[in-house]
Amino acid sequence: MCYPLSMTTSDVCPPWTIPYDGICKTATWASVGKTIAGGNGPGSALNQLNNPFGLFVDPNDGDALVIVDNGNGRIVKWEQGASSGQIIAGGNGVGNRSDQLALPRYVAVDHEGTLFITEYTNKRVNRWKRGAHSGEIIISNIYVNGIALGPILGENQYLFVGDWFEARVLKFNKNGTGNGQVVIGIKGPGTSLEQLLTPYQMHVDQQQSIFLPEYLNNRVTKWIANNSIWTTSAIIVAGGNGNGSELNQLDGTLAVTVDQSGTVYVADYGNHRITRWLKGAQSGTIIAGGNGQGNLNTQLNHPYDLAFDRNGNLYVSDFSNHRIQMFAIDKSSCTSGELCLSL
Repeated sequence: MCYPLSMTTSDVCPPWTIPYDGICKTATWASVGKTIAGGNGPGSALNQLNNPFGLFVDPNDGDALVIVDNGNGRIVKWEQGASSGQIIAGGNGVGNRSDQLALPRYVAVDHEGTLFITEYTNKRVNRWKRGAHSGEIIISNIYVNGIALGPILGENQYLFVGDWFEARVLKFNKNGTGNGQVVIGIKGPGTSLEQLLTPYQMHVDQQQSIFLPEYLNNRVTKWIANNSIWTTSAIIVAGGNGNGSELNQLDGTLAVTVDQSGTVYVADYGNHRITRWLKGAQSGTIIAGGNGQGNLNTQLNHPYDLAFDRNGNLYVSDFSNHRIQMFAIDKSSCTSGELCLSL
């Protein structure tokens, strides 16, 4: 970024051509993953995970991993290079007390390190401040699944929550006040582009457009925002060609993330792979997994979530292998003009 803006030129501050994570369109990822967290079998020791669900890479904390350790009812922070994690929420048995979590699914993290945790079993969103020993219920009585924080708009930041049962997305103030505004899914569950079916872990971009994976519809849809009003009909940005393993298909879509250039990345659960869909593409490319279901470092076993660090390395929540895999990015095909913009 250059200051003041009046001084910017193509030499001083070239146009922004790639996302902040340094991913160019021709970047690739290692076909062999590296286990970054867990991988020591299912268990509750601090070097183990038990069916990890959601995943967040915290750029404000040295790219530490925030892992939803679903089977252990806890959220674990795993620093880069560490051999074990630290419990930062839950871990006090499965239950509905304020210091407990019950089968947590996904997490959003704000710039202060506050966690927003979805608990499908307890039908609630739990806000857990950094260093706290218990959480605060801010949303309740919703079969909540996916969750995302929108961009900061002035003094406001909004929380977007996926209601799995009612097939809709609600928008809340970050403090959870109010009943929530239904922004997607006013027509109930279904297969049309005006409807959702089993929404999972979404992505909200800087324009507040919502990218939404639909598990049973085997697609990712984009709902465009205009002045905080969302379109009533979506466009398909990945899948939508029935359940299958072809490159234009998905098999159980659980999570999506989007880079700054608009490229879509999908956790293709049933195909045990991560696929990449360039803007406007009719099919994806496999960037991780896709070598059958298994526990080799070239394989995945039911990926539930994915995230990138600031350099563009890919992290995958490898649910049935009880581990987090990292696939290193290769930027050798990126031009120097593109790479200079990587943060």
